[in-house]
Amino acid sequence: MESLHLALGQYERGDLEGTGDCLPHGALLFRHQEPSQRRCVGHAITDSEALEAERGNRTRAEEQLTRCDAAMRRLRDGTAPPPKKKEVLFHDQLAALQQQNAAQLESLEARVTAA
Repeated sequence: MESLHLALGQYERGDLEGTGDCLPHGALLFRHQEPSQRRCVGHAITDSEALEAERGNRTRAEEQLTRCDAAMRRLRDGTAPPPKKKEVLFHDQLAALQQQNAAQLESLEARVTAA
């Protein structure tokens, strides 16, 4: 997972080859909170806050996956230049993360509703 974060960071900074549509410049898979939004060390996040944050992350991941799907569709239709291996790899990794995110959201929703 950490290697994916590093690769995405490099991609967004332009350190990797290609400028494909899969991950637009400035789009982060996992957004970190601004310093003013960070919680105090002693403040525990409630289940509902965690669920809300997870839903927001899921929405952003779904939007990114939609953009990647559109880019892959253009590539298959021949309306875009041929993909670079790294762009296809990023799309596959994003799809896998989306599935993992959905499973984690279901687990979190089950825990919140059970409580």
